[in-house]
Amino acid sequence: MTPAQQHLGKLRQFEKKDFSFTIKNQGNELLRIVKVEHSCGCTEAKADRDVIAPEETAKISGTLDAENRVGEFGSQIVVSFSQEGRQDQEVQQSNMLVGARAVTLIIMPAHLDLGSTVLGREPVTSTFEVTKGDAEIKWNELRVLPVQSKVTVSKLTEDKWQVSVTAIKEEIIGSSREDLVLELLNSRSPGTAVSKQTLPLSWKTFSENFSVRPQGIYLSGDRVGKVKIKSLQARPIEISQIYIPIDAPIRVRQMKVDDQVHLEFQNFQSKGKTQNQVLWSGKIQLVLRDSFVREACWLTILK
Repeated sequence: MTPAQQHLGKLRQFEKKDFSFTIKNQGNELLRIVKVEHSCGCTEAKADRDVIAPEETAKISGTLDAENRVGEFGSQIVVSFSQEGRQDQEVQQSNMLVGARAVTLIIMPAHLDLGSTVLGREPVTSTFEVTKGDAEIKWNELRVLPVQSKVTVSKLTEDKWQVSVTAIKEEIIGSSREDLVLELLNSRSPGTAVSKQTLPLSWKTFSENFSVRPQGIYLSGDRVGKVKIKSLQARPIEISQIYIPIDAPIRVRQMKVDDQVHLEFQNFQSKGKTQNQVLWSGKIQLVLRDSFVREACWLTILK
């Protein structure tokens, strides 16, 4: 095996790099490659041929993906082979190692939770910092692409920025999310983004009048999703409307138990489907009423 191990140097996060190893058959019989395996999901590898004649060579080629890793990482490549001329067909193995150092363009949260807000009130602002990573790429400006949430960017130092995010003032109870896209810019090349990084945002809006539990249910196969709705003000409650998308094969059954409304959701196209098959996912809207208020709520059908 040549070489026995390789270090591919620095890779930016989510960057991929190709590698190859050479196998030479130094025996007198045909060498058959049975399989090529690797110890890490960051790696893909395969042989360019199955059989190697004496004194001939084959290549094991692959790709190493830095994914969302930081620092040194690697994968062991295991090649299983047998000599065709031997009667016992014993399978042997040879190992090679490929690695790299993943370097970051920027350091920031992987996800930002904007917290919970009472329906009708102004959401709270959340802040986070963005710092230059150790990747050897020149950039000196940070810009956030427009989103529904309110976003401001302030430069703190040459290598650090502060980003403030205020979620949308929702008119519906439930969970929400959107993606914040950050562009890294070089002022010497106006209008050109060096790179783009995505930051998922999430937030919740809850009611002082109604409790809905849970707000997300799984529907697959014949599974029934159950939701309980009750008044937090000890008033009689009813569901005045249920909006189900026209393409959603969802059946809803409503019952009243004491001071609560119980809903049962089921997929009516589940016959013959396995438990892991999800026929539809999305949002259903409920309109809740008591003797004083009327509020809307999102119910999410999850994959």
